[in-house]
Amino acid sequence: MSHLDPANNKPSTHLLRILLTNGRFPVALDLGRQLKRAGHTVYVVDPMHFHVCKFSRYVEDCKEVPAPRDDREGYLEAVKGAVKHFSIQLIIPLHEEIFYLAQEDELLPYLFAPNFHTLLSLHSKWEFYQTLKKIGLSAPETFLIKNRSDIDQLDLKHTEYALKPVFGR
Repeated sequence: MSHLDPANNKPSTHLLRILLTNGRFPVALDLGRQLKRAGHTVYVVDPMHFHVCKFSRYVEDCKEVPAPRDDREGYLEAVKGAVKHFSIQLIIPLHEEIFYLAQEDELLPYLFAPNFHTLLSLHSKWEFYQTLKKIGLSAPETFLIKNRSDIDQLDLKHTEYALKPVFGR
C-alpha cells in the first residue's frame, strides 16, 4: 500500500520505518494503524512490557525501554538501540518523553518534533498565552503567579480563577 506524495499528489513508494513512543495509549494504536495502512512499517517503544500496541497486527515489533523520568540515560540509550536495531527513519513521540528525546543530539535527525526551545514555548501555558496575544488570537485572560503577592492582586471576590502549573496538566 502506498501513500500520496505531497509534492505531486501521486502515489509515493517512499515508505518509512517509524518508531512510536508510549505504546500503552490508544492514540499510539490508532496512529500505528493509520501509518501501517499508509504502507509504513511501525515499531513501538514503551516502559511497559505489555501494552495495547504489543498485540496489534499493525505493529511490526516492540521494545521495552526504561521509563524516561526514572532512568533518563537508560531510556535514551534504549531508544537509540531501537533506532539502530529496527533501522528507524522517523521517531514520532506521543507524550512528554518528547522533552527527553528533543535534547538528544543523536536522535534529532529522526525526531518528528520542533526544536527544544519551540517545544518548551508551546508547552508552557504562560508562553503559549503570550504567543496567542502577540499574533492576535483570543485566549482566556491569564496571569503568571510567582508568589503570594501576585495572588493578592487578583479580584478573588468577583471572579473565579483556575490555577494551573505553567507546565503539566
